[in-house]
Amino acid sequence: MGALFGIEVFYIHELHRESVRLPRLPLTWDAKFVKKVEHHRPAKWEQFVERLCAIDCVRSVRYDPQALGSRVKLLDGNGGVIGVCYGTPPRVLPLRVETTARGEAQTALVAEYFQKLR
Repeated sequence: MGALFGIEVFYIHELHRESVRLPRLPLTWDAKFVKKVEHHRPAKWEQFVERLCAIDCVRSVRYDPQALGSRVKLLDGNGGVIGVCYGTPPRVLPLRVETTARGEAQTALVAEYFQKLR
C-alpha cells in the first residue's frame, strides 16, 4: 500500500516488538561516492546496488570503506546501518546500507537477509 500511495508504512513484525518503518519509494543510491573508486569496482556492481535499493527496508546505499573486512557486518546495530562488501579481492566494493531497522535484533535480521544476496 505504501508503494502504491507513495507514503511510508509502519508495522510491528511478528518476531519483534519494535515497530518497523518502511520509507516512501522510490529509493535512490548516492552514486557520487561510488564513482570516486571506479578502478576498484567489481563487475555487475550496478545490478547489485539496484537489488539492494529495491529492498523495502533500505533507505540509502553509498560507498564506505568502513564496510571492508567481511561480506556483511553491522556498522551501527541500533541505527540500522549495515556494511556490505560486493565482489572478490582485489575488486571489492564496500557499501554502507542504511535501513529502517532499529535495534540490534532487527538489524541482525536484515543483515542475515543481505548475507544471502549475490
